[in-house]
Amino acid sequence: MKVRVISRNSIPTISKINVDGEEHYIGEVQPFSGSETFADFMKKGSTGISFVRLQPGEEHKVHTHDVNSLLIVTAGKATLLGPDSRPVAQNDVICIDAGAQHGFRCDLGEGLEGISIQFDSEALFENKPNIEFATRPLSTADRLIAYNEEKCRDIESSPFFELFRNGTMQDEDNMTMFKTRLRQWSGLFQHIMYSRQFSTVDKLFSGIFLEHLKEELGHDEMLPESGYWDPEIDAFGNWFVLKMLQLDNLEKLVVVHLVLEKCADVFHSFAKRYISESGEYIDAHAELDHEHSELGKELYDSLTEEQYVSMERLCEHSWHMLELLLNRVAVLTLQDIGAEERSREVAMA
Repeated sequence: MKVRVISRNSIPTISKINVDGEEHYIGEVQPFSGSETFADFMKKGSTGISFVRLQPGEEHKVHTHDVNSLLIVTAGKATLLGPDSRPVAQNDVICIDAGAQHGFRCDLGEGLEGISIQFDSEALFENKPNIEFATRPLSTADRLIAYNEEKCRDIESSPFFELFRNGTMQDEDNMTMFKTRLRQWSGLFQHIMYSRQFSTVDKLFSGIFLEHLKEELGHDEMLPESGYWDPEIDAFGNWFVLKMLQLDNLEKLVVVHLVLEKCADVFHSFAKRYISESGEYIDAHAELDHEHSELGKELYDSLTEEQYVSMERLCEHSWHMLELLLNRVAVLTLQDIGAEERSREVAMA
């Protein structure tokens, strides 16, 4: 009798598999049986256990297995894909029946790590692929959401996100200047909410929009008071306000939830990874914005091909305007930080 310790680094990793002549990326899967120590410890075939990992932005496409599986999420969060789509996060336990469609997309600003368990079976991918990928053609709704995810990933490389990635926002004073500059856009977002609500009478949409409005009401007041007014932020922000008066209800849903709330969801989760004290505003939105980005999602299911083309173009324009606005916030924040540093240098001279 003895105690044996197995280092995770000693377990071989499987990242790609070949199914019907096509190579598929599956993240990082480490069947414990790849360790001779574990294989000797466990009765072969009794239970399959693997470490699994997806990096931020990665996706394990919708698929099925022919055995029941249990996934314990040990770190991070992601979107569970398939008919039972929903966000999953650390400490969730996911029970997956044999044949149930599922997949994972790390679109919430973090990666995902877990332990995959198959009872009375060898581990997935241990000796064979044991996987079947969904082959149905993507619906117009799926294509729209996939296109939107791509635009969202693009904006993560923008100067606005870089403020956090490069450590600038770890300074408390810098963070205060950032939030002060963000206040103008946050106030305009309130106007977007009001404009959409009073211009919508269809009960199918007005209930969804009202639920959203109630949860967003007054959130601009969580940011520092600001006497700043910038014409570019005003112009870019009011483009969205105007769209609430020009677009039909489904188009409003796309602009606010697929674009604005999706970006907010990714950004606030992203920001919390890089700063220790994010404050009330970022904490609140990191909690709420994923649900907001999902509101009304079922209403995209009946999109015609013509509507899809129009919605994709609307998404493209909305992401472009939002990126211009957010990058302007970044530019002004850096200018304020530079001015403050020069002021301190003068005071010390």
